[in-house]
Amino acid sequence: RVQEFLRHYQKEQRITVILTSHYMKDVEALCERAIVINKGTVVHDGPLAAIVDRFSRHKIVELQFADDVIPPGLERFGLLLQSRPPRVRLQIEKQYVSESLSSILSLHAVDDISVLERPLEEVIAELFSSDDQTVSDNRTEAVVG
Repeated sequence: RVQEFLRHYQKEQRITVILTSHYMKDVEALCERAIVINKGTVVHDGPLAAIVDRFSRHKIVELQFADDVIPPGLERFGLLLQSRPPRVRLQIEKQYVSESLSSILSLHAVDDISVLERPLEEVIAELFSSDDQTVSDNRTEAVVG
């Protein structure tokens, strides 16, 4: 309800709303632009959608294998996040996604593939923790409108 009110009020009044929050679901739902401040330094000022692209070094790759068995050795391509036959989720460095998928497809029968961005919340948490700070010591300010 608060999200609906803010969006409606912003459109009706044609104003800019500044939202300071650690709750990324609200930020994603309400904001098109974000300013990320880490240790008092602006590290991003631009489209919200660009944060994941700019700061995430990984993609999530979901694979569904033709057999009900997960082939061994997938860990060599990335971090195994989830394994529920016949599906598996891997976190793979962006620069190796194409090469990894090519290798996997040449070795195994795959029925379905999805390549996804990491969730904004994870990327922000990683960004803040990379300087030995916790997320609670930082703010994400986003502009609605």
